[in-house]
Amino acid sequence: MSHLSKIQTRMTDTNILQETLADFKVSYTVDQDSFKEKPSIILHNHIENTEQLQAEFTWINDNYQLIADSRTWQDKIFLEHWQNKVYQKYACNTIIKEGIKAGFTSDISNLKQDNHGTIKLVLEKWM
Repeated sequence: MSHLSKIQTRMTDTNILQETLADFKVSYTVDQDSFKEKPSIILHNHIENTEQLQAEFTWINDNYQLIADSRTWQDKIFLEHWQNKVYQKYACNTIIKEGIKAGFTSDISNLKQDNHGTIKLVLEKWM
């Protein structure tokens, strides 16, 4: 059994990022700029009872980064907290996807998150 206390995550998969935003019920549009390697993902809705975010995930230096306007950054503590939650869920979604590709099974309904924000994920593989 492996335990990961904290993972440094780079968001590189557009589909997993979109799935992660859907997990948080964040609506978005995909802006496919022909000059960029990967599309930008523009956020559209209120997140956790805040004002409308003016933010997007943009492909920079081989990974997606959250870019926001100055008004959005006024609530920098909230935005950093929310971004950390997105990175955590993105990592969880990536582990599940790659685990399933490797023949593991995951009971998504059994995914648990404690009061401190720790996620417990179990993947099983029977030989």
